[in-house]
Amino acid sequence: SSYHQQQQLPFQSHTIMHQQESGYKQNQTNLQQQQQPLHNQPQSTFPQYQQQQQQNRTPFTGMNANLPMARPLPQKAGTDLDATGFQSIANLNPYIPRLTIKARVMNKGEMKTWNKPSSEGKLFGLDLADASGEIRGVCFKELADRLYPIIQEGQTYVISDPSARLKKANRQFTSIPHEFEITFGNATFEACGYDDDSIPPIMGNWRTLAQVSTENLIPGST
Repeated sequence: SSYHQQQQLPFQSHTIMHQQESGYKQNQTNLQQQQQPLHNQPQSTFPQYQQQQQQNRTPFTGMNANLPMARPLPQKAGTDLDATGFQSIANLNPYIPRLTIKARVMNKGEMKTWNKPSSEGKLFGLDLADASGEIRGVCFKELADRLYPIIQEGQTYVISDPSARLKKANRQFTSIPHEFEITFGNATFEACGYDDDSIPPIMGNWRTLAQVSTENLIPGST
């Protein structure tokens, strides 16, 4: 009987190995099926996957359509150059990043000095005009000493100043109707000559004789 048992042992071992190999192949088949991409599976058995795929096909522009549009920055008067390449005096305001104008010096005031406990120095004022209007400017201290002998009345200049400041006009020192006046900081005046037809040599609020006569009529005199 021991002989028969020895003869049956290789057959049992072979059967066990065959069963193990069959189990290994089955496990490999199951693993491959689990790792198989979802898009290879029948779509009818994956309704959630189909819905997800349709959502993924939504174009990006559609998602972006509900976002608010960027608003352009506001434009402030006086910040842009006009057709001549300069800022117009009528539109000058405290928001300009850099003063760049072409203007005629209509009037240059006398050099004055002040002496206070907190400060002392020199200053002079000047009236500037272009085709759009007039404005008053003031130079102080070292800048006044440098520019006063250079600037001439009636001459046209290209004026540039990166540190100029515009503030409310002081009506005590000017009758020009502009809302602001210029305080020059580090200005340069480049002379352009006296003959510039784009800027009138005399500024004023002109009226006809008929208008003046009508304004001077006394009620009930006609």
